[in-house]
Amino acid sequence: MGPATPPTGRPSSASPPKSRLAVERGHQLWPAADHAEHRLALQAPASFAAAAVVRDATTFGVAPLAEVAASSHPWADLEPHLPSDVGAIRAVVAHERVARGEDLTAVDLVDDPFGLPLRLAAWEPTTDGPTIGPYAVDDPVPPPGSLQPNPGSSDPGGDARRPAGPEAETARIALRDLGATWTEQSRGAATAVAVVGSGLDAA
Repeated sequence: MGPATPPTGRPSSASPPKSRLAVERGHQLWPAADHAEHRLALQAPASFAAAAVVRDATTFGVAPLAEVAASSHPWADLEPHLPSDVGAIRAVVAHERVARGEDLTAVDLVDDPFGLPLRLAAWEPTTDGPTIGPYAVDDPVPPPGSLQPNPGSSDPGGDARRPAGPEAETARIALRDLGATWTEQSRGAATAVAVVGSGLDAA
């Protein structure tokens, strides 16, 4: 049997797949449904990929469907199929596209739980993101590189790089909370610091 051809047309709002309903009868067929959802998000036209993201019906997927769809579809293709009423998942897909270099500052995200800029800052490092395939994710660890003094410091002789005081605690807590799921469910730890100065000073 040859490779499957991605569907065309518009996704339907049909009832749950039979493979999922079969689980209620004791037949563990969710892996087939999970794989189908993953392939739709990865390889199907944007309308079907977005529908898979909105359903978010996977049990143990290769990667989150929002990340899968964003890895292979530009925002312009996905946006028409992710209206504001789908909730925060629209913002998740948008930020995944931003992480891959898209500038979405013109996009209005009504429900955005992150509140992050919709484009990469000039001081943010550029690295190759994970390559998501049909069956696995290739996510090599980028080389750490060498640490060098920042020549673009705005005020190397003044307050630049001076640790910020209690007024920055809210921001530090917000940064730590981003990794709370991992630190609470593992032996990992997270710290956050703030400095007085610009983004370049903090880099």
